[in-house]
Amino acid sequence: MRLMKIIPAALLGLTLATGASTSALASGEGVELKHQHWHFQGFFGQYDKAAALRGFQIFEEVCSACHAAKYFRFRDLEALGLSKDQVKAIAANHEVDAEPNEEGLTHDDNGERLKRTALQSDVFPAPFPNEKAAASIHGKAPPDLSLLAKSREGGADYIYSLLTSYIDADHLSEEQQAKAGDLYYNAAFPGNVIAMGPPLSDESVEYVDGTEATLDQHAKDVAEFLMWVAEPNLDNRKRLGWAVLLFMIAFTIMAYLAYRRVHARVHNEPANGPWPLH
Repeated sequence: MRLMKIIPAALLGLTLATGASTSALASGEGVELKHQHWHFQGFFGQYDKAAALRGFQIFEEVCSACHAAKYFRFRDLEALGLSKDQVKAIAANHEVDAEPNEEGLTHDDNGERLKRTALQSDVFPAPFPNEKAAASIHGKAPPDLSLLAKSREGGADYIYSLLTSYIDADHLSEEQQAKAGDLYYNAAFPGNVIAMGPPLSDESVEYVDGTEATLDQHAKDVAEFLMWVAEPNLDNRKRLGWAVLLFMIAFTIMAYLAYRRVHARVHNEPANGPWPLH
């Protein structure tokens, strides 16, 4: 019976460990992150595919003007419930660098890079050919968003907080105004001073599914999408983990019952039973 008591305790420990890891927040002076409930948290958590699709719409219409997502391909959207035809139509709205033409050329007579219509298998096109070109416009190349949700402590909470924590200059103290200078003040950004202006506001994007387009909704949807881009196999991994865990529990119970049965038979056998004792 001792073994049967250990199993629930182990499950409780795993649950607490998972909760602690998913609720980890960035620490540091001047950084304020906002806790949010995310559908993908916990043992049973799964991505909110509708929210992730809205987040993709924001990424496509707003974020992709400055940020790349080099590990995200159009065909990945099928995992969010889109059909192949829908994905093909989305890809057709974008252009990517073309392969060398028949003459082996990659640029036209004007020095412009040859382009072609994007396919489902293509990576979402970056807004700049390289980091140097991006830095020449922004002063510093904007970070790639593919792994942002996993590379920043706080994950989705950090992204949500960053997008909703800009403070208007009129509401800053003199000390905060002096600190920000010509940049922007953001309570969730390390150091509180950021070069990127507020990318979103109420009704920045008109959702195709009719969802109310508030800043809060925008921020949640973008965070959900970027978390999915960073870890697209999370749902499958959790399902597989539960299947393995249930199998191990069932196997352990069967092994324990078999042990009890064999032990009972051995214990009740007479001294001259079928097994020689000497």
